[in-house]
Amino acid sequence: MAEKNTPKKSEAQYLKDPAQIRSILKRIQESHALLSLSLPNSKGTYSSSLINVIHDDETDVVELDELTPSIGHDHFIKSREARVYAKLNGVDVRFSCHLKGIKRSDDGYLSYVIDLPRPVEYHELRSYFRVPISLASNIQVTIELEAHHVTALISDISQGGFGAVITDSVVNVSIGDVYPCTIQLSKKEKIECSIEIRNSRINDFTDKQHIGAQFHKLTRAQELRISNQTAQLQREMIRKNLSV
Repeated sequence: MAEKNTPKKSEAQYLKDPAQIRSILKRIQESHALLSLSLPNSKGTYSSSLINVIHDDETDVVELDELTPSIGHDHFIKSREARVYAKLNGVDVRFSCHLKGIKRSDDGYLSYVIDLPRPVEYHELRSYFRVPISLASNIQVTIELEAHHVTALISDISQGGFGAVITDSVVNVSIGDVYPCTIQLSKKEKIECSIEIRNSRINDFTDKQHIGAQFHKLTRAQELRISNQTAQLQREMIRKNLSV
């Protein structure tokens, strides 16, 4: 019997690359996601929002809005440390921050300047069971980057996305990037769609780059084709397991 599509939480990704972290934080800013802050020696939690991500040759900081309720301001000034939680499109984002300074606008609004946080903890809630696929099956995906195309072998797939191993040299992709791709599920079955990069890491043992991708804005026809192919792969996996 096929496994039910109950949500499954993936392992946390600990992002250390500044460019990837800025990309995540800018998406939080653009989505107006609410931030929750916990402060040392304070029992409550406080709300804020991300105002700006500033990066140049001399600066790498983030601006946060005033805390609500306002009593959190004094606690933050005193401790100068906070733990920040946000949810971005179903993904939990967490990081610790250090208060670098305070800004006050011409209109009198106050904001907090923090150093770019590192690392950033990134948890993704998976909505679908992922079917593991042997790399020997040679199910390829071609991803159309801005400058060139890159080929990867799919290691698992679901109705929501896939994991893959880059067969070429390491490529520069950031979480949140969206690219067109073509998945060659078989000699006859090819699916063209767009994906959003959700994680990227280098395997310590193989030195190969592994990526996780989520299907992006699929049409109904694309959803049905991917659902049917995923179900077929899952049935094949079950038959192989039963025959062992």
